[in-house]
Amino acid sequence: MADPAETALLKLGRRYRRGDLTAGKHGKDVDFEWKGVRPKKGRHWAYSREKLNQTFTEGRIEFRSTGMPVYKRYLGEQPGVALQDIWSDIRLTSSDKERLGYPTQKRLGLLERILVASTNPGDVVLDPFRMIRRCHPDTDRLKGELTPHPCLG
Repeated sequence: MADPAETALLKLGRRYRRGDLTAGKHGKDVDFEWKGVRPKKGRHWAYSREKLNQTFTEGRIEFRSTGMPVYKRYLGEQPGVALQDIWSDIRLTSSDKERLGYPTQKRLGLLERILVASTNPGDVVLDPFRMIRRCHPDTDRLKGELTPHPCLG
C-alpha cells in the first residue's frame, strides 16, 4: 500500500514526465489486457499485471485521451540536479574592467557558457542585435579562444 503522505504529495501538482509502460520485447507474463487496454501490435506491457496494479494504486499512472496509460516520472525523484534557467554566478559589477557602460551588458564568461552549452564548435551563431560585438569588442577572443564559432550579425 502507498504511503499516505507520499500519495498526498503526488496530488499537489508536482512536475513530472510521462513514461511509456510498454516495451518492444516480449517478456514473461506481459501479454494481457489491462484496464481495458492492450499495447499496440508488436508492443507488450513492460511490467507484470501486479506491478501495473500496484503502480496505479499509488497514483503513478494516468490515462491519455486515447485511453493508453502512462507512468508519471517525477522530477524530484530523478537522479542528479535539475537544470536551472537562472545563472547568477557570473555577474558584471560596476567596477569590472570588462564594463563598457552598456545597460544590459553581460560578462564574457556568461556568453561563453551560453555558447558552449547550446552549440557545437563550428556552428554559426546568429547575433542579430550584435550584442556580442557591442558588449565585447574583443570578439576575436570570443570567436577564437573561447568558442570557435563564426558570428553572423
